Parts: sequence; C-alpha cells; structure tokens
Amino acid sequence: MLVFERPIENNTSALVALAFFIQHKLIDAFQRGLLEDGLDPATARLEAFEHYMGLPGWQELLVGVGLTTLGWIVVAFLSKPSDEKTLVQFVSRINPGGPGWKPILQKAREMGNEISTRQQKLPKAVISMLLGCMAVYAALFGIGYWLLGNTLGAIVFVLVSLIAAMILLQLRKTQVF
Repeated sequence: MLVFERPIENNTSALVALAFFIQHKLIDAFQRGLLEDGLDPATARLEAFEHYMGLPGWQELLVGVGLTTLGWIVVAFLSKPSDEKTLVQFVSRINPGGPGWKPILQKAREMGNEISTRQQKLPKAVISMLLGCMAVYAALFGIGYWLLGNTLGAIVFVLVSLIAAMILLQLRKTQVF
C-alpha cells in the first residue's frame, strides 16, 4: 500500500482544480466569440461545449477532466501541504475512515488531543455516499431544468434531491448498519 509521509491535499490544489476547469471553458467561449455575438451565456456555454476543438461533447468532457486532474496533481505535489493543526481539527470534526489518516491521529495524540476513532461501517458509508451524490446531482439537474424552463423536470429532480437528503440526514442520526 502506498502511504505518503505528508498529506498532499491542500486548499491550493483544490482551488487550482476549480480554476483549471473554469479557465478551460472560458477560453473556449471567448475564442469562439459566442458571448460577443450576443448569445446569452447559457447558450454560449452549450454551443462551446458542443464544438470545442471540433470534438463531440463527451470527448470535450474527457479533455477538461484530464487537464483539471493533471493541474490538480501537479499543484498538490508542488505546493505546501496543509498544516498539521488544520488536519488534526479536520480529523477531530469529521473522523474520516481509512488507514491514510493514521499519521494525523498519531500527531493528534502527540499534541495531547485524543480523538476517538469509531469504527466506520462500510455499507452505511457507501449508502451515505450514494445518497449524497444523488442529492447533489439531482439538485443540480433540478436547477438546470428550472433555468431552462422545464418546470416538471425541475420539480421531480428537486424532490428527488430533498428525499435523498432527508434519508441521508436520518441515516446520520441512527445506527441502522
């Protein structure tokens, strides 16, 4: 198993990943002059997405994700990691599972901060992750449908999002698994 001596995740790498993707799409939109041609931003983004470098939309998405991931990884390794105090605070609040956090738990103990490590239950964690993804994506699709004027689609997706979020909150309160 690969274990890093220092955590490579930090705020800078997360912001760079976001900036890479936004920059990727903005450059494309401005290169095409779609915004200057009087198109509304939503239509310009859709057209830019369909015609980037002459690639179909699904290939464009792969290029965007690939460039974003490459930028995130490079910055993660080149930039200063988050300080240990911040990581200890994160672990004490969130209690993430997995062996990768053991060095931080050890550092917390050395600092006199005993963090209880409750056992994560994998089925509950997986179901919670799926419900969280469902809630977020359904909300995004609901907002998208609303912006495009599809009221019925918006209502359906927002309801799905709310139901998934309520089940997720209920799972958090109970020891179902």
